[in-house]
Amino acid sequence: HIIFRNRVAKEIEQISVEGIEYDIQDYLISILNKYRKKENLQIEIESKGQYFSLIICPIPSEGYYNIYGAEITEKKESELIAKENFDRLNNFLESTDDAYYIVYQKNKIKNYFTSRWPLFFGFNPKTGNIWKQKRETVVDEHRKLYDDAQLEFQSTGHLNLKYKIKNKISGHTRWILEEARIKIDENLNDEIISGRITDISTSENFRSLVNETEERFRLITESMPVMRSEER
Repeated sequence: HIIFRNRVAKEIEQISVEGIEYDIQDYLISILNKYRKKENLQIEIESKGQYFSLIICPIPSEGYYNIYGAEITEKKESELIAKENFDRLNNFLESTDDAYYIVYQKNKIKNYFTSRWPLFFGFNPKTGNIWKQKRETVVDEHRKLYDDAQLEFQSTGHLNLKYKIKNKISGHTRWILEEARIKIDENLNDEIISGRITDISTSENFRSLVNETEERFRLITESMPVMRSEER
């Protein structure tokens, strides 16, 4: 049972955890009866619209637990707002035909990819070496163009490149336009690459068709006999 509570702790009686109401003492007793490890345990609770983070510290030699709490209402509300904003942005990006990505060099757990990435390249960007797998999809005749652009990208921090890829699974080829930027997150001390990939196959195929038609027309006209008229 709880043997000591300070003034603020005494104000916390009924709590909510994942939408379920509990009496604080009953909840803690239930948690501690199940938790027999020596490591600290951290939980979050809600009481009267306020959020608290509780750290449960076992004291095996004395046979009891110290519980330290801190109000995190403002932090929790900020997290909820951030999540809502992220969900709204994600829904918007997913509604387009482009593929978007954000890649962290160190904090890879924060990497973000929209669902059209596998459709373009044919692999899961969250597994393996993303840059190596992505390069492998570039068709042979565009590989040097791609490599040169990547070297310049590392130098300038800007990328705007048209190239052709082949899906690893379907074998389908397409033209894409990739636009990317490199930024530094000073808070995380990390380098971030964010980009957008657009399927431009239709326009590029049309351009190729026009060029081919013009070349055929040129060959035809050059093969025609020269016409000459004379006046007397």
